[in-house]
Amino acid sequence: MRIRNYFLFLVFLGLLFLTGCSEKSNNLLISQDNGVTATLTIEPSTPVSMENTRFMITLMEGDQPVKGADMILNLTMPGMKMPENKINAVEKEPGSYSNTTLLSMAGDWHLQADVTHNAKVYTFDFDFKAK
Repeated sequence: MRIRNYFLFLVFLGLLFLTGCSEKSNNLLISQDNGVTATLTIEPSTPVSMENTRFMITLMEGDQPVKGADMILNLTMPGMKMPENKINAVEKEPGSYSNTTLLSMAGDWHLQADVTHNAKVYTFDFDFKAK
């Protein structure tokens, strides 16, 4: 009986360890504005300050990609006054825009994607954390 309980305890600890050490892949964020959906993917899924972070945004209107848009990414930290940090996102595939930048520090970040397409302006907001 003791050996069985000891074995179950070790299995429980092992599962607890594996669960606690797994990295969440919570890098898919969605925002909508006037019928257009923006899906943000961040690589790596948890950005690291002063290392390259890639931001990829897919724009869809219904089931159609939004092609040929102009997109500016504005990165800020909500709890801190920072200098302007804007980058252009470049269309790599129809409806898929991306760029890579460095985040200056760990903490809470806000990404605002300002999109102009066919004389319409859209704003998409995303919040994420960097370590």
